[in-house]
Amino acid sequence: MSKINANGGVATYVKHDVASEIDWKNVVNMAIAEYGQLDIVVNNAGVSFEKPLEEVTLEDWNWVMNINVESVF
Repeated sequence: MSKINANGGVATYVKHDVASEIDWKNVVNMAIAEYGQLDIVVNNAGVSFEKPLEEVTLEDWNWVMNINVESVF
């Protein structure tokens, strides 16, 4: 971001839960309030679990899918 801003562009970082629809709506609303429109979103999030597959629970699986798959929607 610092390079973009230093070269005349505008970039903003917003920390939020990428698996939360409410958080995404807040991010979009913040961008529109700040800049008047939203041109680009880079969702750069991904997680994994480090345990044998036979130990993975449905909760583990849903956590990974919510972040890695659903959050980009």
